[in-house]
Amino acid sequence: MLLLELLRPEPAVRRVPQEPVKGDYNALCQRLACDNAGAHWFNTTNGRYYCSSCARTFNEVLRLQGRPAMCELHLSR
Repeated sequence: MLLLELLRPEPAVRRVPQEPVKGDYNALCQRLACDNAGAHWFNTTNGRYYCSSCARTFNEVLRLQGRPAMCELHLSR
């Protein structure tokens, strides 16, 4: 039985295109409640990318609190 298992051909590996990962550059926004594509804003505190709308909201809230912005725009990698 073991010999038959060794001689059996390996099943073909089917490559499935990967879905964009949330928080990757130019993919989906990292924010759980957001599914906007084109995440170009890098969050310096967690190393993930956010859409323009979410990143600007985060930065505005921090500015109102007198704290520095945490998201910066990255147009290319």
